Amino acid sequence: MKKLPDLSRYLTVTFRPFSELTRGFAPPVISKRMADQQAVFTIQGNPLRDIHTVAKVRLHSLDFAPADRREILIELFRLGISASALFRDLPGVAETLRWIHEETSRG
Repeated sequence: MKKLPDLSRYLTVTFRPFSELTRGFAPPVISKRMADQQAVFTIQGNPLRDIHTVAKVRLHSLDFAPADRREILIELFRLGISASALFRDLPGVAETLRWIHEETSRG
């Protein structure tokens, strides 16, 4: 069985938002997409516990009507939020171009 590498050097900030140990994990950058996103993963508690039970009143969500989806996506695009902004590689650019083409075709 192959031994897993020691990733402890990538673990960063420790905080306790839900009274359980949470750690930030900055993985080694293995692709341009990862570098462009500048993301940090989090590791916290038991992932099998229901998020509603853990977060309680601190959990918020937005539920939009399907009929509003198109206008919301257009507004997000106007604010600079698109697949190409989130995923700065060829698939992200291709997804944004596809979406723009479909939107302009609808008139």
